[in-house]
Amino acid sequence: MVAHEPVLVTYCPLCATGIVFDRRVDGEVQEFGVSGKLWQSNLLMYNRTESEDNESLWSQVLGEAVLGIHTGKKLTIVRSDVVRFGDWKRAHPNTKVLSQDTGAVRSYGRDPYGDYYTSESVSFGATFTDTRLHPKALVHGIEIGGRYKAYHDDALSGTITDTFGGMSIVAIKTDSGELRFTASGEPLASIPGFWFSWLAVHPETELFK
Repeated sequence: MVAHEPVLVTYCPLCATGIVFDRRVDGEVQEFGVSGKLWQSNLLMYNRTESEDNESLWSQVLGEAVLGIHTGKKLTIVRSDVVRFGDWKRAHPNTKVLSQDTGAVRSYGRDPYGDYYTSESVSFGATFTDTRLHPKALVHGIEIGGRYKAYHDDALSGTITDTFGGMSIVAIKTDSGELRFTASGEPLASIPGFWFSWLAVHPETELFK
């Protein structure tokens, strides 16, 4: 990630989709907020403006406006990683983090979602029929030429080579969980998330497992 880019860091806990976007739309930097609405169990963002007529709802997993004046426009994905802090800390022991001592009562260390992350239950309108993986299996999705493929996280270790969309795909995963995809040698952004979430928006996806 380039520090000077106007980036938007997003995360949907229902889909485990942690995605970073360039927040420029038609060359103009936008400020985004969480709408409180969901589509396919995934959060909908909105771009804040002085007039509601210029606001749109954006699917986080697609990075695309699905309702409003910007419908059909897409945000550019900025490559990023979602890793366990313990793994990151071992690889980068001098890392600093924000203190949990904020002066406000927070439920740090307690997961408010209970067994949601391991159960097969999916709510809030997500629809899918594919059973190749557990609905909550973690995958990393890519797009090439309008075609989609998901890579099961359990199948990624070290260097993996594949062919997709007429390109040579290489995925390199470090011991700390940092993941990099390339397509014929060029950097390729990937989207992490639950299998059901990727399926809900890309039902014709291929799968590497």
